[in-house]
Amino acid sequence: MVRRALERAPQLELHALFHMKEWSAFLQYLAHTYRQIGDHAEFANQIEQVLRGSFGFQTLRREDQAIANRLVAAVNDYAAIIRGKPLALVDSTGFSWESVSLALHGVRDAGIRADSWDSERLFTDNDTTLQRTFGVLFRIPELRQELAEVTGGGRGNGDMLARIVKDWVKGASIPDLAEAYFASDDDDATAAISKACRLVYGRLTSTASWGLSAIQSLTIGDALEGMSEAEQKRFRNLPSRIFYGVNSDMAIDLRLLGVPRNAAQPLSDYLAKQHVDGGLRSMRNTLSGLSDADWRRAVGPAGPTYQKAWKILEGYS
Repeated sequence: MVRRALERAPQLELHALFHMKEWSAFLQYLAHTYRQIGDHAEFANQIEQVLRGSFGFQTLRREDQAIANRLVAAVNDYAAIIRGKPLALVDSTGFSWESVSLALHGVRDAGIRADSWDSERLFTDNDTTLQRTFGVLFRIPELRQELAEVTGGGRGNGDMLARIVKDWVKGASIPDLAEAYFASDDDDATAAISKACRLVYGRLTSTASWGLSAIQSLTIGDALEGMSEAEQKRFRNLPSRIFYGVNSDMAIDLRLLGVPRNAAQPLSDYLAKQHVDGGLRSMRNTLSGLSDADWRRAVGPAGPTYQKAWKILEGYS
């Protein structure tokens, strides 16, 4: 990494390398270490010892002491740049400080605030929070490539990505998404479904949920402390709705307990009408006590098949 950077530029300026994922990870490590040590002078004293804990730096010192010294100097210069910055945001987002700074400017310009995260509105067609959020995330090096792959464009399309996510959370199947967003003139149905599977499960669910969680952490401030326990759970669960492809906290619990996605949302709606309490432990007991008729009423004719699948996956049969 160091040698390639020096081939591109004569000076090793770490803050200018944040757009590359391998350097972003290294800068996050430095920010975390700086925060843990908690003192600028002490960090400067300890940095070479900290770096010696990595196999890469030991190899670099053995092969080229001069370049190793340049890296130590560059790390000290970077420490001066991040001094006094709110580095807790680096840990909470998984972004380098430079990407955090980009995101902070982005959410401010996009008007995304703590009150933007309404679980009743966020995934509806009329709410634009997701469009604006993904517009910001397409500027973040740690995420933009994976997100852009989903929309099929180099610069990304925040509006299209938000529509895909909303349809996914509201229950659209992979064939539905394939037909609506991933089919091209050259693809048959099988090719489109294969592309949808790869992009939804390989890119969208993990990257979009990570990005949403990161932007939440940059906007919530002290508002979380004023929320009730139930409100905090709904807030924290919003990224999980994208990850699991469901649109309620109870459905997330069901997914965590192994209920297939196609059954989780209708089953959660059914259980909510029965005034069943949430929580994983009580929900597991509730599931094990449901009859074939309950599953059929909740999910339809395929209910008992989903019940059988769940029991097999959970080791009940």
